[in-house]
Amino acid sequence: MSGYLYTFLLLAAVIGIMGQAEGSSEGNNSSIYRNILIQALTQYDEDLNSSSYILDEFVKKNISSNDAMIATTSLFILASHTLETIEFAKLPLEYEDYHNDTIRALEYLREYLWDMAKFYETNEIGYAFSARDNFNSSLYYYEKGKNLLKMGEVIEPQKL
Repeated sequence: MSGYLYTFLLLAAVIGIMGQAEGSSEGNNSSIYRNILIQALTQYDEDLNSSSYILDEFVKKNISSNDAMIATTSLFILASHTLETIEFAKLPLEYEDYHNDTIRALEYLREYLWDMAKFYETNEIGYAFSARDNFNSSLYYYEKGKNLLKMGEVIEPQKL
């Protein structure tokens, strides 16, 4: 199954889970939200890997700037949907810190992807510098949230 099809199916599952969460009890809501966060983390990893692949192919001149722009714009749209899913999910209190870090990581990822798409479109170096800053900020919040997972504050590692 291609990465994009897998991503689409994950997003569809998340949207379905969110719909089920409307009538859920607090205990079920926590479990549902944990699943949404894990899926968002998976999506983040895939988007980051795909954007790195696009950049690598562009640098090697295996794809045109137009193709790189289109592919990166597609990732921007996927990241936007993931961000929207997290923003509208019911937030249990025990996930507040991780939720905030995940939101920030996804916001910076979206900005990074936007800047890269603009760089591919215009070849203006300012977009590449801005993309680098957004990439670093995104990784900072991603790692911060991921460390909460590893410490067991949010999700025990055996449940991942």
